[in-house]
Amino acid sequence: MAHDRRVDDGDRAEVLLCQAADNYPRLKRIWAEQGRGADFHAWIRQATGITVQIARCRDGGFRRTWAETGAPLPEVPYFAVVQRRWVVERTFAWLGRCRRLSKDYEYFRVNSENVIYLAMAMLLLRRLARTPR
Repeated sequence: MAHDRRVDDGDRAEVLLCQAADNYPRLKRIWAEQGRGADFHAWIRQATGITVQIARCRDGGFRRTWAETGAPLPEVPYFAVVQRRWVVERTFAWLGRCRRLSKDYEYFRVNSENVIYLAMAMLLLRRLARTPR
């Protein structure tokens, strides 16, 4: 499905979240990097029942902001963990161990989705086989 490039990402997010709520009724929370404001979050919560939670950087975004001339620079840590991002990154690392998922080999989205299910099933079976009962 093609989209016009002039359509705002937030408008696409509304359509995407409405479809996700219909297709995945167990979906209750989404973590995002940026938000569109309290009215958007309230609308998503009321329309779909999904809570959008913004994961903010500990540096408060200072790496991307400027300081006025003569003003002291804000103290910025060299490394800041973004809340809940490690869960996604860890899962992608697990999936990257599967050869067919290490690159984007699949032409159809459905094939990629099925390979993801297979890779996660293999991961869980390995863990179950290792665990003493």
